[in-house]
Amino acid sequence: MALIQWDQKYETGIKQFDEHHQKLVDLINKLYDAMRAGQGNSILASVFNELIAYTQYHFSAEEKLFKETKYIAAATHIREHQKLVEKVTELKTQFDQGKMGITSQTLNFLRDWIVNHIQKSDKGYVLHFKKYGIK
Repeated sequence: MALIQWDQKYETGIKQFDEHHQKLVDLINKLYDAMRAGQGNSILASVFNELIAYTQYHFSAEEKLFKETKYIAAATHIREHQKLVEKVTELKTQFDQGKMGITSQTLNFLRDWIVNHIQKSDKGYVLHFKKYGIK
């Protein structure tokens, strides 16, 4: 069973970002499945690294369009991205140092962050991007 079930309510209508969001959800679910299956730290580390890299890729794609279209709420949105990157980097450092494992608390944090971010912050840029022909 997935930690996050993709649903239409998560769609922004911006195709590339909906695809990115689905990939992020898939990676969180993959991490969840690996944890539940009791897979070793090397597998968990690999999935965690993939999630971090893809998150950074997604954020940079959004932020590029913010700059190109002069999105008015860009600074606030980018701060949200930075806070997540800082938190996940801290978690990854602790994981790499053996100070913590991937826990349900960590996964719930990731789930809640992505769901809330998509439904609130990301949906805030939809009309702006569509005004610039970004669909």
